[in-house]
Amino acid sequence: LGRLVANREIGAPRQLDLQLKALTIRHQKILKAREIVLAEVITLFEDNRIQFAFLKGAALAQLIYEPPWLRPMRDIDILVSAENAACAQALLREVGFENEDSVPGYLYEHHHLPNSIRIQDGFTISLEVHHDALSGDVDASITLDHLIEPLRAFPFASNTAYAFGHADMLKHLCYHSFEPAETIKLGSLVDMVRYASHYADEIDWQAMQ
Repeated sequence: LGRLVANREIGAPRQLDLQLKALTIRHQKILKAREIVLAEVITLFEDNRIQFAFLKGAALAQLIYEPPWLRPMRDIDILVSAENAACAQALLREVGFENEDSVPGYLYEHHHLPNSIRIQDGFTISLEVHHDALSGDVDASITLDHLIEPLRAFPFASNTAYAFGHADMLKHLCYHSFEPAETIKLGSLVDMVRYASHYADEIDWQAMQ
């Protein structure tokens, strides 16, 4: 919407125009802060031989959104193996993250550890270390040990990051879009449709079926 208004493709009241411009600047700046942090996390995990995959927005912003700041996100989600989850979260302290030493009772069987928080350039960067890409609210699981396809490498700044292959990505996006909740998130549906459209010629639809 902000881009349509900025390009004068649609008209908007001045107050809304200013709000959209301010939101655009915020998204652009927080993207830069997030990329600085993620570049350090990638190096940290690689140095410690921790296999990982970016989930949801962290991957999709780079893969199917141009420019990446068009895909806002509340948290950064990173998937590691269950055996590496505690180690990965502990290592995050080396790059300035703070996290809870005690795990609340409701998180003992949760699919991710409590949030790790870091302030970068005035922005709060929240990162969740997952050992399962899906929550316990659905009757399925996606872990690094049980993927349909190999992880896909993609360039991230001067590093290499990893995301799910097409089958696992679409499975994840579908479950995430329709997991039990009061409402279906429009952003999740946009992610799913946009991904399928972007890679329509690459996805093996017969295998998917």
